[in-house]
Amino acid sequence: MGRVRITLLAVALLLVLGACGGGVKKVQGLVVDVQSSSITDLDSVTVRDDSGRLWAFKAGSSVSFSPSHLREHQAFAWPVIVFYEETPEGLLAYNITD
Repeated sequence: MGRVRITLLAVALLLVLGACGGGVKKVQGLVVDVQSSSITDLDSVTVRDDSGRLWAFKAGSSVSFSPSHLREHQAFAWPVIVFYEETPEGLLAYNITD
């Protein structure tokens, strides 16, 4: 019975990810720019990946990293992972992790 539940959950997850455009998109890199409208409200972040490509993201409302925390990552060259989606207006970050 446990295997059946796990299999059903796995199939459901695959269907949801497929409906969302093929899965989670993410990029890892170093923070090179942080734009904010206040000390707590992140507007955008730019990340450089290992190949040197720059990724500019608008910050979604679910991003919990503060601008000051991202600037700390920038100052110490600590990498971040940005989970994002492509929108007609550009790349939208919906989560950032260490």
